[in-house]
Amino acid sequence: MDRPATVQRQVSEMHGAIPGEAQNLIVTYLKTLVSAGSAKLGINLIVSVLVALWSARAGMVSLIQALNIAYEEPEKRGLIRREAVALGITVSAILFVIVVLVLIAAIPAALHLVPLGEKLRILGYIIPWPVLIILMSTALAATYRYGPSRREPKWRWVSWGGLVATLLWVVASALFSVYVAKFGNYDKTFSSLGAVVLLLMWLYISAYVVLLGACLDAEMERQTARDTIEGAEKPMGTRGAKMADTVAE
Repeated sequence: MDRPATVQRQVSEMHGAIPGEAQNLIVTYLKTLVSAGSAKLGINLIVSVLVALWSARAGMVSLIQALNIAYEEPEKRGLIRREAVALGITVSAILFVIVVLVLIAAIPAALHLVPLGEKLRILGYIIPWPVLIILMSTALAATYRYGPSRREPKWRWVSWGGLVATLLWVVASALFSVYVAKFGNYDKTFSSLGAVVLLLMWLYISAYVVLLGACLDAEMERQTARDTIEGAEKPMGTRGAKMADTVAE
């Protein structure tokens, strides 16, 4: 089996979800990995996974700090607990990416091998996308629930932010892809680093969208006097979360 060609074909299924140049950068890196020998690939894979996990954990710590700011909460957890939360979110994000690749890359590739009718084949291409939206909005809601240093809100008070952030992310990614394809000149400006700059810009936009969802959830909590915290009803001022213990004027 031509593994580099397989990588190219599967990642191309993500067209429209991320900018084309960033997609090419990912394909190039993955082709390098699958083209290496088995022994070398094993060592490189272990080292790469450890470095990526540590770097991603640091990014999640920054995300947790940003969520604390959105919810106006000081960090009250100890170092070990905060790092455990950051590592848990990181591992969950990695698993989510794997599921995404299965949904939008592996399943369409498998449809070519299965004898299906035209209608079923079209349905097989369409279904992964709403499933992806549901999974992503749920994952973001879980991040808003467990990331900030506060008592966990009820799921319905974080689900709206997760859904809105997911829809905004889809629209923002599509618009950014169109902008890069039609108007961007990153290759001329940054030369060989253009793809890296594009990937960073896309991640930057994605991070802002995630924080917008958190701000929406926080403001929704601030606008009600009802107890938004999971568990037994408590009077305002004893709920363990600033957004739940205050009401906007």
